[in-house]
Amino acid sequence: MTTQIKGKYELISSDDHFVEPPGTWQDRVPERFKVDAPRVERTPQGDVWIAEGKRRGGVGLSALAGRKYEDYKSGGMTYDDVRPGFYDPKHRLRDMDQDGVWASVIYPSVGMGIFPMQAPELHLACVRAYNDFTAEFNESSPDRLFGLGVLPRNSIDVALAELERMAKMGIKGAYLQKYPSGGKYPSASDERFWAA
Repeated sequence: MTTQIKGKYELISSDDHFVEPPGTWQDRVPERFKVDAPRVERTPQGDVWIAEGKRRGGVGLSALAGRKYEDYKSGGMTYDDVRPGFYDPKHRLRDMDQDGVWASVIYPSVGMGIFPMQAPELHLACVRAYNDFTAEFNESSPDRLFGLGVLPRNSIDVALAELERMAKMGIKGAYLQKYPSGGKYPSASDERFWAA
């Protein structure tokens, strides 16, 4: 999609992704959640994400931008192999300038699948940590970087509170893991969220 900005047409990418940096959660969750919050471990098979004591995925296909197709691999990568523009806003802006992209809407990568945590307090702490990271990233260039926040799946009230907190931090949109009421299908109780 294109838009006219200052007399010329600029490209807006509407579906980009982060490769969340290793400290996304460990640097931001309260101390009592650190043992179960997502963290990166280096293994002989590359860097992997661990949460609640379980392996949740490695660095691979989501981190291949800027590589030739022949160099694609589904895993076995470390953060040393990841292009800094995936998680560093200054590098992201340089990459965007190189590609002629004016603005970028950025979705989670690890954050899409790392939140099926069982404990509601841990889940909310991790959602908030991710949104704090996203707000910090967006602050570097609020007219060009539009990282989306994620919403908790605990309840409508919790989702509404986090939506309001995200708005105060300047986050312009949200990625929904489920419907706001926590279900797989819309319900009448979701209407309070859509109204907000």
